Amino acid sequence: MVILKLHRDITATRRTRKYYFEIGLKSEKQRLLKTKWRFLDVLSRMNDHRFRIITKKGHYKFTNDMLNDLNLNKTLIKL
Repeated sequence: MVILKLHRDITATRRTRKYYFEIGLKSEKQRLLKTKWRFLDVLSRMNDHRFRIITKKGHYKFTNDMLNDLNLNKTLIKL
């Protein structure tokens, strides 16, 4: 049995709305990352929160391809 601990990279609150932020970096574990992002997106929509992904130069294409594979329409926050 595999137990997976899932946590968000950054959590913030603005007024009454909660925001979850993930940092999109290249990873060898693409399937695990896709599962995590899908879960966080569904969780945030269920609770009327917001989910955003932050990425930096050199990781933008990888992150964008991952989002396209998941059919998530997210605007990436570039650092």
